[in-house]
Formats: sequence, C-alpha cells, structure tokens
Amino acid sequence: MYKDKKINAIIQARMGSTRLPGKVLKELGGKKVLDHVVERLERSELIDKIIVATSVEEQDDEIVEWGKDKGVTIFRGSEQNVLKRFHDCLEQYPSDVLSRVTADCPLISHKLVDDCLKLLIDGDHEYVSMDLDDIPRQVHAVCLKKETLEEVYRKANKASHKEHVTYYIYDENGDDFKTAYLEPPEWLKRDYRLTLDTELDYKLLKEIFSKLYLDQEYLSIKKVIEFLDNNQEIAKINKSVNHKFVSENDPLKSKNSHKKDKINSE
Repeated sequence: MYKDKKINAIIQARMGSTRLPGKVLKELGGKKVLDHVVERLERSELIDKIIVATSVEEQDDEIVEWGKDKGVTIFRGSEQNVLKRFHDCLEQYPSDVLSRVTADCPLISHKLVDDCLKLLIDGDHEYVSMDLDDIPRQVHAVCLKKETLEEVYRKANKASHKEHVTYYIYDENGDDFKTAYLEPPEWLKRDYRLTLDTELDYKLLKEIFSKLYLDQEYLSIKKVIEFLDNNQEIAKINKSVNHKFVSENDPLKSKNSHKKDKINSE
C-alpha cells in the first residue's frame, strides 16, 4: 500500500462497442487486448488490485470467461450506467483510491498511472488526470478518491454523467473538486491515437505490435513514440479518425477547458 492507501484499478470493458464490436478481446501481438491492459497495469508499483468491470449483458459473458481463464477478478454491473457500475464495484471491492482505466488502451503506461496516483495522494487531491490535448489518447488513467466517486454518484443527474464515470467533473463542476493535471514529458507530447476504437486504430496497433513486440517483452511507450516519429506513414494510418465525444457541446472539445493545476512528470 502506498502511504497506507488501498488502491484499485478498475478497467471498464464490454463487447458492445458501437464502432468496433468485440474490440477488447481482439488479437494483438499474440494476445488479447485485455491481456495487454492487465499485464501493463500489473507492472504498477502502487496498484493493489486490478478488476475488470463489465456488464450483466449476455454478450459480455465472453469477458467473464476470459477472466476465469486468466485469473482476473471480474465485476458485473449496469451496461449503460457506467458510473453505477464503478460505484457498485467499489462497494464490493473497497479501496481508498481508484484508477479508472478503459479496456481499449493496450499501450497504457503503468509509469504514468503511478505518477498520477502519487500526485493524487501526495497532493491530497480529489481527482488527477493528464491533459488530453498534450498526449496520445489512452496511455494514462484517471485517478480519484473513493469519496470523489461517491460524491459524483450522488450528484450526477444527466444521462451523460452516468454513461461516463468522471464526465460530471468535466461538465462545469471541476471547481467543486481539488483537481490536478500531470504535465507530460516533452517526448510524450504527440498527437497520436493509441486507443482502439475503429478498424483504422486496430490496423495501426497491429503494425506497432508486429514491428516492436516480437519477443513479447514489455513494450515501452517511449519506444512506441520513437517508432511512430520515425515512421510517419504508419503513424498516419488512423489520423483521419475523430475522437467520439459525448455531444457537440462536450467540454472536452474545447482546448484546455478541463485544466486546473498542472504538475510536471519527469
């Protein structure tokens, strides 16, 4: 435990993606996408328990079977009300702090996750993330205290607040919480999509893993960035893909709209 804090990582995962169904169990480098997410989080020095939170829908039975086969803890809850799924998961698997992770991030950096967790705990913040404007999508995680999640759960009253775990905080409520944003190192400040949401994303990730994951050893995000910097034709594979925002008025569409305190990451 880091400073006597119990820390859980909760990975939200379901098979019913609208743009790329079944993406979380697609093959990538000889493994499933979820395998990569879990294995990379297992390298964290601070996370005590990893839980995959999926839905009670029949289509997600496949994720449950994957979890049984891999020995990964699975929680099942509401499909559409993801906030409630996280709240109920936290009740079953209590922790002082949680890191919210999405299952479409096979290149998530455990180092960045740990940096965010340390900033949250050391700075006594309630919510810590990184600027979405500054870094490739889905290489970090959102970290928050259990009390923060509980408050969001009590106050969330819009469908969008319930469909996305921390959207309530972004949606004009950031001043109600003590937040901080980790400043990424210069080498990470790139406009690459390293998330898996479309076929083009999948094509890019398969290129990366086929070239760099030959020995199935840990693939550092810095090595991936260097590879894309030196292979711009590959980096451009999914350049045309637009991020899926909640709505036309999504506050995350406005550059820097969600910033508050920023602290450097070495």
